[in-house]
Amino acid sequence: MTGAEYLEFRLRHLSDELSRLATEVEFDAEDPWRYVRDAAALLERFLKSCALRRPPSDRKLYNLIEALEFDGVDETIRSDLHAVRVAANAGKHDSSRYLTIIDGVQLVAAATSAVVSLVASGIPELSNQYRAEYRRQYIIGVYDHFASGETEFAVFLAAYPPQPTDHIGYGPPIIESFQCQYSAENAIRDALERTGRAVFNGGVSKDVETALRQDDEFAFAWLWEGGHQDLVAAFAPHQHLMDLIPGLLRGDHFESVLSSTISAAVEVARPFEWADLILKTSADYGISRQGTHTLPIAEAVAELVASVSEEVVLGGPRWFDAARFNLLMDDAIVVSNKIPVAVLADGTLAVLLQTHGHGVTLHVMEDRDMVRPKDPLPPGI
Repeated sequence: MTGAEYLEFRLRHLSDELSRLATEVEFDAEDPWRYVRDAAALLERFLKSCALRRPPSDRKLYNLIEALEFDGVDETIRSDLHAVRVAANAGKHDSSRYLTIIDGVQLVAAATSAVVSLVASGIPELSNQYRAEYRRQYIIGVYDHFASGETEFAVFLAAYPPQPTDHIGYGPPIIESFQCQYSAENAIRDALERTGRAVFNGGVSKDVETALRQDDEFAFAWLWEGGHQDLVAAFAPHQHLMDLIPGLLRGDHFESVLSSTISAAVEVARPFEWADLILKTSADYGISRQGTHTLPIAEAVAELVASVSEEVVLGGPRWFDAARFNLLMDDAIVVSNKIPVAVLADGTLAVLLQTHGHGVTLHVMEDRDMVRPKDPLPPGI
């Protein structure tokens, strides 16, 4: 997806949402203004990121639109962009003005058409591949294991929080799991505060805390908002690699290995092989090479990405529940038959999120279950 396609998509989405207001029996008179203001803010943020031939010193939207003249954008296109800006300002400063849904949709639609026309200007950010930055809220459960001298961090998506009514094996998935020495906690806190918004006390609801307290070793819960790569970067340098039996390390946690391997696939230069992904996840994501899921997931992700043109810029991971994931499959470039992952039309690596577990499976341990897999990479690498 190019920058222009991304901007067009976002503007059309605002226009569609505004149009849906008309299907309601009544609506707040402020609502149409809100969508027009959002459209103007979107245009301003994007134009500020563009390398214009004569960028203005005062980077307000009016000046950014006027500066497009020096990139060959004619007055008609600039006028359509200005119309959204003027309406947004009127909505903020003139309480006597009224905006109908019809007029709001027309304003945003005209701006959308103008964006399509901007591509001919040659502004590189419009034709280059665009990677959106997605941020999320996470609930981080902190567990102190005194016997082993470590702290475990279990990460949930705040959109699917644990609840007191959850039974073992039936709650929402832990999407990341880290095991660190006690002494690393302050460094992890500092990293989270630098890269996102962290609430270390009182950030989660009583229901969530009650659910997490069902584990006797629960200490407290944090709330954090930011990008997924920053989340992992705060913890991964402190992930220990003790020689524990299979099932107790981060590399034995399916969801952690999957998200880390997908992140590595986004960052490693293509074409790559599964070994390149393992080198990346072991170096930067705290995933043991000898994790029970390390090699199988690396092979599956490498196979999936190899079937996608290198012209497609990859992004992700992004999680979707079953209903949304199934809808997106209609437009997916390719769907893995080995892991719950698909590559969407815009290059996003989408992960199916099992919003609730399916219970606990009893398994009789055998001697082979106690043996950790061998390092899949040759010695010295």
